[in-house]
Amino acid sequence: MYNDSETLKAISQGNKEAFAKLYDSFAPTAFGLALRITESRDRAAQVVQETFTQVWQSASSFDPSQKDSFIWVLEILKKAAFEQESRSDQFDFFAYQNSNSKGYSLEDLFSKIDNKHRQVLELAFFRRLGEDQIEEEMNIPVGTVATRLRLAIKAMRKSIG
Repeated sequence: MYNDSETLKAISQGNKEAFAKLYDSFAPTAFGLALRITESRDRAAQVVQETFTQVWQSASSFDPSQKDSFIWVLEILKKAAFEQESRSDQFDFFAYQNSNSKGYSLEDLFSKIDNKHRQVLELAFFRRLGEDQIEEEMNIPVGTVATRLRLAIKAMRKSIG
């Protein structure tokens, strides 16, 4: 795994060549992950752009003793991707509810989601727990947490049309 704290240190000092090196190393994987989360090439491209803008702006905050540089970048990407999804036209619950005279109650939507997916969604959005915290709370792998969260959001999208 590529873990070059010197590259991030150089980026924090404004080194564009170091940034290009990091981008070339991480962008393909970053795009793949963003595409998997957003399920849209356009939104995935926006997520990658937001991610690397954030990397450029916050490279000085990277602490190599805390985590691998690759993991650090992917954590920024994941946050950007989920923020992008929450802004997505495909799942704007409140706008949909306002435009629909019948609307949907959150309780109705949640009742249509599989229990194991709903639990992860509730922990993430109502208790504002991160995936690592949900992993500990539910005693399931963090990858399973991410998958269940994505599937819960898909189920909600399907319910509201």
